[in-house]
Amino acid sequence: MYRIFNAECSAEQMSGSYDKDIYVCQVDFGSDNSQVKIDTYGAFHGIFVPMLSTENNYAKLIPNTFDQPGYEAMAKVFNAYLKNFLETGSPNGDGLDKWGAWDNSTKESMVFDATESDAVIAQKDVSTTYDDILAAMDTDTTVSDDVKLLVEQNDMAGRWFSAANDAHCEAPNLWLTAYEA
Repeated sequence: MYRIFNAECSAEQMSGSYDKDIYVCQVDFGSDNSQVKIDTYGAFHGIFVPMLSTENNYAKLIPNTFDQPGYEAMAKVFNAYLKNFLETGSPNGDGLDKWGAWDNSTKESMVFDATESDAVIAQKDVSTTYDDILAAMDTDTTVSDDVKLLVEQNDMAGRWFSAANDAHCEAPNLWLTAYEA
């Protein structure tokens, strides 16, 4: 939910009223879809940080991951797109695959991934919906229903991205109003 809120849903909402191109990306490195697996962590929030700086906490957390040729190749491409975007307002430039702007009809994001030795970069539709995510959570049997409800109503509830989950699991409103504070 956090992933689609920050990227897809934000792009969908801005698309009709924002007068500049919107570029959306996703880093799949370490995910279930990636050729490179990261035990325990997967493609966690912040996996892009080592692409931006060699000084980070993640390198110590998962040694021998971010200094591999594939990750470094992915980082080189990511940084080339970022440099172009900061300089021109478009990520596109010489030697790079074209990164198309967000379009609500195609819903394509640039997906960054790597093998052990090479970058794997492609524009894809990786969109999903809150309903799809909630349906997957409902059918997930790796956690008991009691524990699942406890997490949904307490840990996941009241987040800026969790309105669909809050309604689905009937979580109490955890936000204090000025009168309650």
